[in-house]
Amino acid sequence: MKIYVSIDYSDRESKKLLPSLLKFLKDKKVEFSVEKKEKKIEEINGFDIVIAFGSSFNVLRTFRNMKSDIPVLGVSIYENEFLPEITLEDFKRLFSMIKNGEYSIERRNRLEAFVDDKPLPPVLNEVVISANQSASVISYSLYIDSNKMFNDEGDGIIVSTPTGSTGYASSSGGPIVLNDADIIELTPLSSMQRNGPIIANGNWHKNQEDRYFSYNESCRRSEP
Repeated sequence: MKIYVSIDYSDRESKKLLPSLLKFLKDKKVEFSVEKKEKKIEEINGFDIVIAFGSSFNVLRTFRNMKSDIPVLGVSIYENEFLPEITLEDFKRLFSMIKNGEYSIERRNRLEAFVDDKPLPPVLNEVVISANQSASVISYSLYIDSNKMFNDEGDGIIVSTPTGSTGYASSSGGPIVLNDADIIELTPLSSMQRNGPIIANGNWHKNQEDRYFSYNESCRRSEP
């Protein structure tokens, strides 16, 4: 098994606990590489899994920068993180299952966003459209598959995947959506027209999928 470890070097706690993870991998005689500041994640190839080590932010950063079709496992150093599947101690305890392929892989949709016809990196969680300056109101029209839904004025709008529904969208009044739902959630921010969240069918424009680990104590392997 070959493992690639991605890390956010600006996170002090991640850097502090990284040696513990690396020592464990060395003791288990696992072949691995660690992200270097000068090398982009998107350039990696030939690995069985990618460990996004640290926080939810690093999981998002890893997906945003990585172009390889490699499953990503979020390993958290904090409690109550949304995106990392397991903690460092859980990873050590469950490592034999991972090595033996006793896991399942979730496929999660991403969004494609364009600004002035220029594509942004694929989005795992959400896109927020808002004013450049704080405390500013914007006017916009919402269209879904060329069908006009409404005109609005307010702080903006959040366009999120099921993965992103637990974050900014939820705190702004949007529903939490299960990860396997094929939908796109649109949540107006401080709508002056009192427009509420809209759930759109994700089938109207199929986008990229990510391969993400899912765990339970009796998990079985599924085909990626």
